[in-house]
Amino acid sequence: MARCQNGKLCRFGVLVGDAPEERRKPSEQLRKIDEKYVYNYFIGLMQDKMSAAQKTLTGMEILQGWCDKYLQVFPSGEYQQNINAIKTNATKYLEQNEQGNAILNEYQDLSLEQAAEKINSAEKQVFDVRYLASSGILDEAISYFSKEYEYIAAPCALVDDESYIPSNDVVVLVAPDMLSESGIQELNVIPSGTCQMQNSSGFAKEYPKYAIIDDEWIAQVQADTQAVENIKAQMQEAKNQIDQLLQNQPQ
Repeated sequence: MARCQNGKLCRFGVLVGDAPEERRKPSEQLRKIDEKYVYNYFIGLMQDKMSAAQKTLTGMEILQGWCDKYLQVFPSGEYQQNINAIKTNATKYLEQNEQGNAILNEYQDLSLEQAAEKINSAEKQVFDVRYLASSGILDEAISYFSKEYEYIAAPCALVDDESYIPSNDVVVLVAPDMLSESGIQELNVIPSGTCQMQNSSGFAKEYPKYAIIDDEWIAQVQADTQAVENIKAQMQEAKNQIDQLLQNQPQ
């Protein structure tokens, strides 16, 4: 009868990586072991490890390795299909996690979640862009712009459902790149506080400031957000499949 050591059956140490190197190759004796008993024991080990793992990712890595060890002992056993299914879903979980991290790592100063919040607050507005005020690094600029350009502009009002008239108000538009032209333009903007500038009389005055958000950047953030949501769904599906497989023990 097999004895326990550190909570593991010594007899099946080969399945959990505790056996000496010289005993890790499948032997005729191991092949004759009742696979049903080993399978039930093995599934119990995986259930315990998944419930004890502080991170699902760690549990998936362990399951993936244990499935390989099981298949070394029973390469064409009765429960090979179930073990392969567990391994396939664990591998899927890990691969999807890697893809998700690759997307998230593209966002450095601003996380993907913060970027999505920014673009959700963006609004289409029409401005009469007049002239470039200055360029360079702005201390209070929103963080995802590294180089910015300030433009003096005036908000426009729609008249006759087809034309715009500039107002007498003055605003400062902050762009990540130099604008290609002046004049009336429809832009995606986010309110970004105020900017103190000298007015025509030579006195300092606070003017509303808006950050211009590029259409391509909005599209990229939206695509990445959707991709990450899809990845999360696939990871959850893989975990659900494993949970179900671990419950299906032979009687």
